[in-house]
Amino acid sequence: MYYYLVLIFLLGCVHSQNMGALFTLSNKGMQFLLMNPVQLLDTITSLSLTQCAFACIMLLRNCRTFEFDSSTLQCRLVEGDLTTGQIIPSTSSSYSIVGTINLIPELFADYGQPCSQCNDSPYFTCINNTCQCAGHSYFDGFICKLQQFTGGECNLTNACRADLNLTCLQSFQCGCK
Repeated sequence: MYYYLVLIFLLGCVHSQNMGALFTLSNKGMQFLLMNPVQLLDTITSLSLTQCAFACIMLLRNCRTFEFDSSTLQCRLVEGDLTTGQIIPSTSSSYSIVGTINLIPELFADYGQPCSQCNDSPYFTCINNTCQCAGHSYFDGFICKLQQFTGGECNLTNACRADLNLTCLQSFQCGCK
């Protein structure tokens, strides 16, 4: 059984826009298994599950998943999602919860627009004066998806982690040339 956490807050000082995020939460006793250690963005001490989720979407543009341990108040912020990692039962006696951001196409409507349209978005960065997907993600026509690791499925040349020397092979899987 999964639970949902909705965060709604305001962004920006000069102009404000409503921004929200919907997270799917695992049951207690789960952890997020990384496909690659580069996916771990940060580990912080948080006061609550909500603050851990807030840190994921506001502090780090690449964060798609968080893991919150209520006994240690440890919050792991992860670049991965369910396409580049998996939720598994925890190997420790802690009771951690995994939260994954539910991305919808409406969050990416400003893709390709002038940077003034997406300055406050956690999913975009400004490149060549236009809104582009944040690092290690690519636009599939609907959303900014995370680039894949070795063996991951691909159908676009930028769907693989080029920073790790991966490319989309003829077999439609990411791998080394």
